[in-house]
Amino acid sequence: MGSYIPNNLSERDQMLQAIGLKTVDELYAQIPDEIKVKELQLPDGMSELEVSRYIRKKADRNVRFKTIFRGAGAYHHYIPAIVKSITGKEEFVTAYTPYQAEIS
Repeated sequence: MGSYIPNNLSERDQMLQAIGLKTVDELYAQIPDEIKVKELQLPDGMSELEVSRYIRKKADRNVRFKTIFRGAGAYHHYIPAIVKSITGKEEFVTAYTPYQAEIS
């Protein structure tokens, strides 16, 4: 079963037993084999940094402007995507510091 389905094996077995089945394959037995999803031949996954570099390499084919006036030169470093999620959490933001030194 998919890693995003929050069931352990005993819960799965209980659900199957409730509908009178023993295996997950029995659940899908009426679906013809020719329309069942086959094993996909996908390459190994990439880390977030690898994906970022891959996309950047593709984007490098785009036309770039010589002068960019945003970021004050601080745009050539890697910031993981999780940073935005973490800094957006209320636990890290307080009312007594308007400049939010805890975040920086």
